[in-house]
Amino acid sequence: YNETTSTFQWYRYNGKGNDADPAMLIDPQTYKEENGVFTFNQSFEKEIYCVVANTELPRLNNINDHYGIMPIKLNGKPKELEQVHAAFVTDKFTTDGLPFELTLSALKDNSPCNINWGDGVIEELVLNKEAKVVKHNFIDAKVDKQHLVQIECVDIDLVKLPEVCGLIRFEACNADSPVKRLVLDNNRIATLDLTYFKQCEEISANGCYANEIKLPVTATLRKLSLNGNNITQIALSGYKKMEELSLERNKLTEIDLRQLNNLTKVNIEYNKISNLKLNGDYAKLSEMKCGHNAIPMYMLPEKKNMTVYMYAPQESYDIPEALINGYTVDLSRFNNLKGVTSNPQPTTYMWLTTDNTSTPIIKALHYDEKDGIFTFKLPETTKMYCSMQTSAFPDLASEAQNYHTKPITMKAVTNNIGNIEDNKAGIRICQLANAVTVSAKSDTTIHIYNVQGKHIASRSIKANEFVTIPLPEGIYIAKVQGMKYMKFIVS
Repeated sequence: YNETTSTFQWYRYNGKGNDADPAMLIDPQTYKEENGVFTFNQSFEKEIYCVVANTELPRLNNINDHYGIMPIKLNGKPKELEQVHAAFVTDKFTTDGLPFELTLSALKDNSPCNINWGDGVIEELVLNKEAKVVKHNFIDAKVDKQHLVQIECVDIDLVKLPEVCGLIRFEACNADSPVKRLVLDNNRIATLDLTYFKQCEEISANGCYANEIKLPVTATLRKLSLNGNNITQIALSGYKKMEELSLERNKLTEIDLRQLNNLTKVNIEYNKISNLKLNGDYAKLSEMKCGHNAIPMYMLPEKKNMTVYMYAPQESYDIPEALINGYTVDLSRFNNLKGVTSNPQPTTYMWLTTDNTSTPIIKALHYDEKDGIFTFKLPETTKMYCSMQTSAFPDLASEAQNYHTKPITMKAVTNNIGNIEDNKAGIRICQLANAVTVSAKSDTTIHIYNVQGKHIASRSIKANEFVTIPLPEGIYIAKVQGMKYMKFIVS
């Protein structure tokens, strides 16, 4: 009017006339205006009206009844993006002063991008290769208000959600998602479904405390970082291009990496892994962190070409029942390991009792050993464990990180062949193979004779200890000073 420009403001109708109630103002971000033609992004349940003002016509701008367009009802549907390449639901940033900062980039410069923020605002922008932070304040902020955010960009590369953004879930798109890099760190969510991102090459979802993470079925994934979640299992065999894998601080008990021959970095520390499967051909692996687990020492990989190898500490080894047969315990798989060396190294085994004194159990006296297979000849049932050290894995041989088995209970030899009468010393004689084990409850000396009276052996016994005496088959007589003779048979 008279070469001036009029202003237009739209309001939700409250039944009180054109009073321009600020509480009913429709945010200008939710519609476009071009030469007085308005296009709205959203629909309205009730009527709306427009207040028109012009500085040349001040009297039309009455405080109680502004000049404008009478209330009208829009019948159209909310505006939608033609193609949706990424979509998610969030409920956190719903109050003024808390902008939602979405970081985006494209595969090439000057890539057009549209974002439907789910509150009536559709933002048009241009993305470049360099990451850009897009900030938005949801205009319909309410407690627990959920927003479906949709992104349209055929060349989109990076989608990074802000930390603690109230992510609820990802939604299906109406087009294949071209997202190559996805970052969701520190968004707490029980179940994380990432199956929509089938072209993704890098995924980072650290600190989400997720109990379940569904990964996309894709051959493109090269980097995966899921540190600080609560997952108990993960299937990785399909990701043959995987180069970097980080699963630190989860609840995994086993992991199979046999199909991942392109791995260069692996971090699986602070889990509960007791079963690690790794292909023998891992020449590209330069960094391996697998400490703070329960991986048996014999299952730890050889260092080969690694420049970083952190394998300690490991929880004590729980000897399977299949490796305990009567008085025999088989730990042979722990012998001749290479570890960080180039040649197989012997393992030193030391058996100890589990009492406060950790009394050693002595080879030849208490057990026989051959190539890591132990045959025990204990006169008393004993709870014990085995400490294992080898230069193949020196970090497991320190005093602070001494590698050992969990305790087992080994029964005493059960073939008790006799007790001397008037047995004040508590002497007990037991046979094990071609030897007898003699124990006593007080200090004493025992003498062994054959039936012809020839002296065979004498042994001094300390209180509550025992001695082993090799004897061929035959009939023998045992004599202890001040006690009666006893005849016994070794068969």
